Amino acid sequence: PFHGQTVLADLQGFLIATAVTVAVTIPIRRIALGFGILDNPGSHKSHSQPVPYLGGLAIWFGLVVALALTAPALKRIPALLTVLFVLGLVDDLFSARVVVKLAVELSVAIAAVGLGFTWQITDSYPLNVGLTLLWMVALTNAFNLLDNTDGLSSVVASAGIVGMVLITPGTASVATPVDPVAPAHV
Repeated sequence: PFHGQTVLADLQGFLIATAVTVAVTIPIRRIALGFGILDNPGSHKSHSQPVPYLGGLAIWFGLVVALALTAPALKRIPALLTVLFVLGLVDDLFSARVVVKLAVELSVAIAAVGLGFTWQITDSYPLNVGLTLLWMVALTNAFNLLDNTDGLSSVVASAGIVGMVLITPGTASVATPVDPVAPAHV
């Protein structure tokens, strides 16, 4: 079913996130180049020349601005996203240990569950919480692994978000602000 106001609010969030992400991508890229914040080629990398880091900063900024303007009820989510962004940046620059990444990711997932983001797929609340935590940590790691291939993570995220919104329009208010990820890999 078509949810008029929800769709318009979701579209507004998507447009704001996209506009902000696109607007800050080039300046952030220049900052990364100027300070030498680069991802150098390696055996598990797809690029042969150094590529600027900080694309995630553009995505994070667009998402946080869009959420603040269009979904103020989700005001705690930017804090969780900030923790994950900082973890990703630290990992990119200093190669964080796996145990540290898993501990931070699990902590953020627990906080998200505490905020009410829990799958309701069984009649067992503890099982739903366990599956939600497993899914959040696994998905975070999957995207971290995909991020080694330039642009692949953003394309997969965008496709997943579009699919999620088409299948379950009620999730669009949370999902659509994330969609501007593709322009961040300019």
